[in-house]
Amino acid sequence: MTTALTPLGLAAAVAFAAAQAAPQQVVGGINVDPAEVAAGMFYSGAAVHVSAVVPGDAGVAMVCVGEGHPLKLKKKGKVLGLIWMNVADVSFDTVPGVYLLRTSAPLDALAAPAVLRDLAVGYGALEARAGPGPGAEALFGELVRLKSRDGLWDEAEGGVVLQPAADGTALATTDFALSAQAPPGVYRVLVYAFRDGAGVVVGEGEVEVRQAGLAGLIASLSEEHGLLYGVLAALVAVVVGLATGFAFGLGSKGGH
Repeated sequence: MTTALTPLGLAAAVAFAAAQAAPQQVVGGINVDPAEVAAGMFYSGAAVHVSAVVPGDAGVAMVCVGEGHPLKLKKKGKVLGLIWMNVADVSFDTVPGVYLLRTSAPLDALAAPAVLRDLAVGYGALEARAGPGPGAEALFGELVRLKSRDGLWDEAEGGVVLQPAADGTALATTDFALSAQAPPGVYRVLVYAFRDGAGVVVGEGEVEVRQAGLAGLIASLSEEHGLLYGVLAALVAVVVGLATGFAFGLGSKGGH
């Protein structure tokens, strides 16, 4: 479990203070549990619990996001009005591999689309930041569908629970489900607080997914000892081929 109090969180505490005479709100503390996930051979995903102290009168959004990368999709269409096939390549400049969003209220109740877009909150913001080329706008919905199918993208309005405290703050909690399809890496966990149509980051943490066990060993060999990995892979292929041939040979003999 990790705890962090970022400079942005301290600035947000000042921005969201109710009044000068009121007690100062100490916001920005965030806990991510677990902070590290071991993905072995039988890894099927993981649940990550996040809690953070936020201003008591603010709406909240929590995001777990991976690094953005360029992405190319194939656009399908009918050729000669008969056969469906790939007719064009559509590229996006920046697409996060993982994007999980939880909010305490509907997105349109937290802030205007322009504010959400500036803070990269919501699918609309992802579309605006993807920098798509010609013809990509029509495919963004398909991109959302594909990512959602694999559990890599998800939006859950109302997925953040707020527990008010006596000091004017609230404890915001949520759970993220990391899909087994999520690649190894470090994912940022961001906590946003919204009030009067404005939003600010009040906490930031991270969760790391790392390969472990045999899967980790294989990945390490492929990255650090490419030649050895290639030789072992070839040997495994030969052994599997011989074993398969032997098994089918016995089966065919037994059949006569």
